[in-house]
Amino acid sequence: MKKIINKSFGIFLLFSLCAGFSYAQKKVSGKVVDQSGFSIPGTSIVEKNTTNGVSTDFDGSFTLYVENENAILEISSMGFKTQEVPVLNTSTFTIVLLEDISQLEEVVVIGYQTVKKSDVTGAVSKINTEELSEIPANSVEELLVGRVSGLIIGNPSDDPGAGLNVRIRGASSFTATTPLIVVDGFPLGDAGNLKQINPADIVSVEVLKDASAASIYGSRGANGVILVTTRRGKEGKMAVNFTGITTVSDFASEFDIFKNPVNLAVLTDEGRVNSGLTPIYVGAEDVNGTFFPSISQIRDGYPTTDYVDYAFRTTINKNYNVSIYGGTEKTKYNFGLNLNTQDGVVRNNDLSKVTVSFGIDQKLNDKVSLSTNMNISRGKRSDNGGISFDRNILFPIFDENNNFFKANDNDFANPAALTELRVNETKTLDLISSSIFLWQINDALKFKSQFNYSLGSSFQERYFPDTYTQLGFEGNGVAFNDNFQNQRVVVDAYFTYNKTFAEKHALTLLAGYSSEYFEVRTSQLRAQDFVNGSLGAGNLSLGNEQRTSNDFIETALSSAISRLNYTFDDKVLFTFTGRLDGSSNFGANNKYAFFPSGAISWKMQKEAFVKEGLPFVNELKPRVSYGIVGNQAIGPFETLNRLGNGRYFTNDGFVTTIGPGIISNNGIFIESRGLGNPDLRWETTKVFNVGLDFSGFHRRLDFAFEFYNKTTDDLLVDSTLPPTSGFDFLRINAGKIENKGIELSLNYDVVRKQDFKISTGLIFNRNKNKVLSIGPPETTSVLSDDFGNQYRFTGTNFRDQYRSNINVFAINHPVNVFYGAVVRGIVQSEAEGLFNGLTGAAAQPGEFLYEDINGDGQIDPFGADRTIIGDPNPDFSASFTLDASYKNWELSALFNGSFGGDVVNMNKFSTGAGGGQVSNLLQRWSPDNRSTAYPSLRDNRNVAFSDWWIEDGSFVRIQNVRLGYNLGIKNIRCIDNAKIYFSGDNLYNFTNYSGIDPEVNLQGTDQNRVPRLRRFSLGLDITF
Repeated sequence: MKKIINKSFGIFLLFSLCAGFSYAQKKVSGKVVDQSGFSIPGTSIVEKNTTNGVSTDFDGSFTLYVENENAILEISSMGFKTQEVPVLNTSTFTIVLLEDISQLEEVVVIGYQTVKKSDVTGAVSKINTEELSEIPANSVEELLVGRVSGLIIGNPSDDPGAGLNVRIRGASSFTATTPLIVVDGFPLGDAGNLKQINPADIVSVEVLKDASAASIYGSRGANGVILVTTRRGKEGKMAVNFTGITTVSDFASEFDIFKNPVNLAVLTDEGRVNSGLTPIYVGAEDVNGTFFPSISQIRDGYPTTDYVDYAFRTTINKNYNVSIYGGTEKTKYNFGLNLNTQDGVVRNNDLSKVTVSFGIDQKLNDKVSLSTNMNISRGKRSDNGGISFDRNILFPIFDENNNFFKANDNDFANPAALTELRVNETKTLDLISSSIFLWQINDALKFKSQFNYSLGSSFQERYFPDTYTQLGFEGNGVAFNDNFQNQRVVVDAYFTYNKTFAEKHALTLLAGYSSEYFEVRTSQLRAQDFVNGSLGAGNLSLGNEQRTSNDFIETALSSAISRLNYTFDDKVLFTFTGRLDGSSNFGANNKYAFFPSGAISWKMQKEAFVKEGLPFVNELKPRVSYGIVGNQAIGPFETLNRLGNGRYFTNDGFVTTIGPGIISNNGIFIESRGLGNPDLRWETTKVFNVGLDFSGFHRRLDFAFEFYNKTTDDLLVDSTLPPTSGFDFLRINAGKIENKGIELSLNYDVVRKQDFKISTGLIFNRNKNKVLSIGPPETTSVLSDDFGNQYRFTGTNFRDQYRSNINVFAINHPVNVFYGAVVRGIVQSEAEGLFNGLTGAAAQPGEFLYEDINGDGQIDPFGADRTIIGDPNPDFSASFTLDASYKNWELSALFNGSFGGDVVNMNKFSTGAGGGQVSNLLQRWSPDNRSTAYPSLRDNRNVAFSDWWIEDGSFVRIQNVRLGYNLGIKNIRCIDNAKIYFSGDNLYNFTNYSGIDPEVNLQGTDQNRVPRLRRFSLGLDITF
């Protein structure tokens, strides 16, 4: 009985305590709104000094139980100032949050100065790359893929150190189409291969797309400008950050090559027989001395070699970064170290690099400060490209004497021999440095001077042994030592005046001077006929024949720069920019050019009618701009008559001569250039841009729209000269290109709560490119056909048409369109072929049935029966991003796509059985397989380029997926933060393209038979 009483009392006491605790809690509820009275969903409501909290729902309402009336509520939301509200005796709250201007006014770099993002009048996009630091990338361009509207980046190669194709708003020139890249105010040259800067050191990137933004760079801004800002020191205690990424890569798709030796032999012999030749797989040597087993021997188990397995490997790449930064109010510092090893998927095809960066910002007094930063990169590249992974699988690697196998005396394609014996190594050293002097003369006026210097050098050793390489065999061993060095010096000095008058008139004036000098020196030492080749390129004196050559190029650019920004009542903004450039590349007649621009924008959200009528609007800013930028798309000295030299063999030996003109041999023709044109002038690009920036619903929705029309005049092209001149070509100004299009970018915070966030982003680009003129037909090699097309073959000169070049510049068509014949089908009988205008071997069954386009009853797929048959330029491109976080977990994904561009699949088929996609060769036409789209196999077929080779290159790629976890060990011992993450790149490609990958070069041709790589990375990020 006593136990029962005690238990009952215990239960009663427990309920009493619970009831007392419940009674002690206080229920509070309410709504969170902005200054316009609109609710703010996702706002964090937390009881101060506790983990007790909730988030407001979709209409800004919340309910929370706090300990008692002494509790204090902490209210925070992105874009608003955090508030603390005491509970006291109140149970229901209406909390009004104020916008946090410090969060909203992001600073944007626009060239020579920074402005608030809300004050930008031109087409400028900004990416904070610190958010992308977990993506394994070897250059800043890789980080930008699919993340900036109007910026198209293609990656046609996965080789270590390979560059990227970078374009902003289409091609504006026949020759120079790459944007300028500027790092911390230092213009370094063309984008696409910025390997000297460690991506982990980059904190932000701005892309200048219209003339208003880019004209401050004058003659270098026609193709847009990419501004890179690297990490600087910060005031506060020293912080140390370490990131380590290990990446494993392998092929994303299978090789489409011969794996079955019987198929190889049968199809090879079939192609020979169809050509009137004898089979070779008969168990004997052919005319070249190569032994080919019989088909019966192969079926009985003749040994084969897996050259794919030998030539390629699964790669493991490592990237380690250490960053140290900190400082005081007067002195700030930063230091960075990067170790990067890239193992190519081809054996002995590697790159290793060490990069060191450091900077100091020193405030001498209240008015004067100095800054300096330096970046040093040392690299080593081993190049084993071009080996034959699709070599005949019946050839062994070694012969019976354990030497590298040669099928005959002229067999130089053994990949094992090339990998082990051929040498191609390059060592590089790059230095980039800047020093800045800043003087705040008074509250309104400041002076800034920046001195920039870069040095790039490389030393390359190449050796081709006498037995297993063709060049070495012809020269009894050939070796090269190649030296390269470039230097760039850029000095900027300018004043900036910033003053507000009568509280409503804000004026900023910038005026200054910029000077640039650039030089390139190259030299080559060559030796051949080696007495002993064991040292290879390490001792050229062992070669009986030695040659030397060298070259020197220098250019200079002097400029006056100016910009005026005027703002009325923080509502209407005007920008006027001008730059006067003088280039040593041009003659006295046109050495200088002026590049002006103007822009206006209106902050409509500050107007009363928008505040009252559209209270959900946080930003509404239309923009209009127009300007002119330039392009000096020629090399130095082309305005001057040049002398050349040559070596000729006579009975007395080699003789060196010098005279007017530059003679070059392109393998087909000897060409004479060197006649100067003092009237050459700048390519000029005129850009009209209309834009709209919108942000609303408490900045959960951001939207930007751009329409542009960009026209380039005075394109620099080659003009053909009459033979009586003694020269073949003269560079002139002729031609015109137009680009116009739209860009859309949309970002939306789907969920914005304290512990749970989801945001999405969408980018859409559509650019229509058109060639309006290619110069006078009588002087610029302009051709015409029976269908009204006026065109010229692309390439360095007119001779390319004799190689059946597939790309042309055609009036009223985009650049690089495809020009060729049209295929109706496959000839089923000789009678059908003859009836349709074909003759000879081209009329036989299994041949391409070409269209008689001009209707003259004769088919000429190499001449008159050709027209424009495709366009490598996409109709539009788009990307989609997804970012989500839940407590310590983070997930992000990037989908990138291109739509409507055509691709020439040069691997689709082969004239015989020696190449092409084997899956297609197996479907070849034969008397037993007539219902096919593929021709018969015939070794000596003269193939005309046609639409049969063109495919739709549209694709959507899972570019990157990233999963991270914050370990939650802040302030534990010496660790401030730590994160581990997993990343996958090029995970899958959705496409109907039958080749390896539709993402190819700018000309739209796919000659790459090596599949793209799929990468998986594991990373660790720790801050101490």
